[in-house]
Amino acid sequence: MINSLIFKRDSRVRAVIMVLIMIIASILLTQDKVKNEDNGYLREVEELSIAKVVVQEVTVSKSLPYIHKSTEPFEVYLDMEKYKLKDYNGKKAIGLGTSYLNFIVYMGDKQIYEFKEDENKVLGSGGGSIFSIIDLPKNINDDMIKIEFTPIIPLESYLIQPLIFGDRSNIVLSTISEDYPSTILVFLLFFLFIVIIVIYLASYKIDTYRKRLLGISLSSFVIGIYVFANLNISTYIFSEYIGLLYFMEYVSLMFFPYPLIKFIEDDLNPVMKRIMKVCSTVIFINFFVQFILVCFKIIEYRQLLLITHMIAILIFANILFCILFSEFENKKQKWIILLSVTPAYVSMVILYLRYKFYDNSFFIRVFAFTMLLFVFVQLYMFIVNYVQMSKDNLLIKVYRRMTSIDTLTGLHNRYALNNDLEEIKSNPTKVTVISIDMNNLKVINDNLGHAFGDKAIIEVGNYLSENIPNSKVYRIGGDEFLVLSKDVLDEEEILKLNLKEIYIEEISEMMDITFSIGMCVYDMVNVQSIDEAIIVSDMRMYENKEKLKKIRKKRYTFTRY
Repeated sequence: MINSLIFKRDSRVRAVIMVLIMIIASILLTQDKVKNEDNGYLREVEELSIAKVVVQEVTVSKSLPYIHKSTEPFEVYLDMEKYKLKDYNGKKAIGLGTSYLNFIVYMGDKQIYEFKEDENKVLGSGGGSIFSIIDLPKNINDDMIKIEFTPIIPLESYLIQPLIFGDRSNIVLSTISEDYPSTILVFLLFFLFIVIIVIYLASYKIDTYRKRLLGISLSSFVIGIYVFANLNISTYIFSEYIGLLYFMEYVSLMFFPYPLIKFIEDDLNPVMKRIMKVCSTVIFINFFVQFILVCFKIIEYRQLLLITHMIAILIFANILFCILFSEFENKKQKWIILLSVTPAYVSMVILYLRYKFYDNSFFIRVFAFTMLLFVFVQLYMFIVNYVQMSKDNLLIKVYRRMTSIDTLTGLHNRYALNNDLEEIKSNPTKVTVISIDMNNLKVINDNLGHAFGDKAIIEVGNYLSENIPNSKVYRIGGDEFLVLSKDVLDEEEILKLNLKEIYIEEISEMMDITFSIGMCVYDMVNVQSIDEAIIVSDMRMYENKEKLKKIRKKRYTFTRY
């Protein structure tokens, strides 16, 4: 099933995905500037980076971006004089991205917009990142826009990026265009998560790599959630649920090391596995403690970011320690695992830099791409290992079949019988045991040759297979057979089998092909064990042999032409 999903249709699937990505990317890339032939309006957006930033009536900056390094309220003034006469096809608006800030927008003395985080929210009252599009009056009569910012939670600093001015629709398209690389990465991560989960469920018989596969799928999901929660377009579309996005961002950050633990767990020795279980427990304890603290308004996730990073760093250090000091079958395996987890370590550094240097879009894209590379590489390695394991299993099955089949007759052999007897002993069930011994085989071998003796053995085996229903026939010696049937057979009917003559060309003209037969039903009541049933069946077979000697004439004719 997995082979057909991955290999037989992969070229078509890859082609479709690549075409879709190229189409989407082309459309989004051309959205910044589109000439409308019908009305002559230029659909574009402009970045407003020239602005006056005032803190307590003191001008501290005359341009954006601006990093505010205190918890004091501050104001940003935008000179709109040159935009008053600009004609746009649609509503004039400004786009504003903020984090952990409430703000009010004034056009002159008139308030036109306010964002205020609901302090009564169970989650997300600390704010988080949000992208707002603020509609401006149709006719801009005032030269100045003032935005008053108030920090929601105390942080070391707050970032204000340059604002965007233009038509509302163009600002949306510009935001989508700016976010399209990250959006495609999110799509691929979620797509891979679904694909890997399907493979995980389909490979339930493969215990060796399942936890590693689960780790890869969880990585795709966690990273996809994190990147999605940080997209400007996500915070704009789901602005009413900004608290949920804020929650998703920090919870996914807390659980970032967890998939990696699941990925390497099965490759570690017992001591190191216990260390990983402790690390998993620490992740869940950290989540529940932070969740309770946030719910009771004691502190916010963003203020606990340093603790989240420290825990993640410690867990990553433990993962590295466990890999280095675990005993593997060979050194190559250890280095493969170390190289496998390297992208995750790089991603952890990128996450730290992202919060340190504020450049959300760049670091988030690099982070998502690095983890996507990790997922792709691990999925590829799983497929390679799976294919190799499938080949090995096929060879094992072929080998087992070869060792379980009698090469002369194609029937089951004594090795197969021993395996089936062990299965019956482990799971007792009613079985009819039939013992068969050919008559006259030595005479045939001595007078006609072993080739004719082999032919007689083959024909007797075929005769037994065709005439004893729901059974397995085993050749357990030169001229000895044993039959196990799941049906409770009638003894009289079985004894009639050796009354019928088996015709074999060039042998039957000279002598009769006969066999002696005996049977016993293993019912776990009258016969207590399968071994006892075989002994009884053999005894009855020898009794039958003696009876046949008395009632049958010897007919040996050895004239050869």
